[in-house]
Amino acid sequence: MTKSIPAFIARTQFGQIMERVSLKRERFLVTKKGEAKAVILGVEDFLEAVAKTPKPLARLQRQAA
Repeated sequence: MTKSIPAFIARTQFGQIMERVSLKRERFLVTKKGEAKAVILGVEDFLEAVAKTPKPLARLQRQAA
């Protein structure tokens, strides 16, 4: 689930937000004056949703498994 947060909250609580996206796989939509400006999500979510996993990383993940 994606949570909407104002930019000033994202700035003041960035460390906590980073922990939540990495440990709990939460996503945040950052707004400014009520308008969406950015998305904060963890690396795993990013790779699954947006980017293809680079071949060297995929190879390392297979070896680790």
